Amino acid sequence: MIEKNVLNLADLAYQIAHNFPGGVQALAQRMGMSYTVLKNKLNPNCSTHHLNIEELEAIVMLADTDELAHWATRERNGVFVPIMTQDEVNDMELLDCSAISDERYGLFKGKLRRILADGIVTLEELKELKLENFSLQQAIMTLIGRVESLVRKPGK
Repeated sequence: MIEKNVLNLADLAYQIAHNFPGGVQALAQRMGMSYTVLKNKLNPNCSTHHLNIEELEAIVMLADTDELAHWATRERNGVFVPIMTQDEVNDMELLDCSAISDERYGLFKGKLRRILADGIVTLEELKELKLENFSLQQAIMTLIGRVESLVRKPGK
């Protein structure tokens, strides 16, 4: 799982690559690149090698991750929700989505209560609350998407 406090695309690429099964070495092999070159491109302290957009896209596609979409939407104060088709939804999944939404709402309210307890809200606390809210909104939108996929289309 990628940390929610990733600062930039370079940090995100680093985390995705290091979470890849087999690590950066396996990813480099899949990309047809040497391990050393990819390692240097992912190193934020290396000024001689830089990841290009095509390589970032390859990393995301090979890792089969939505983390780039999650990061980008959080940066824009949004929420990323993958769309699922009707045949992928069942009653247990709907129940799970509902329970996850309730759980995230509880976490959000608990965070809010702790933040307000001393009567002072810091910028760091606000940032934490916003991250908890993004998680809650994502859960709710996922639930709505699942229910929406069950709407009967005319003629079916």
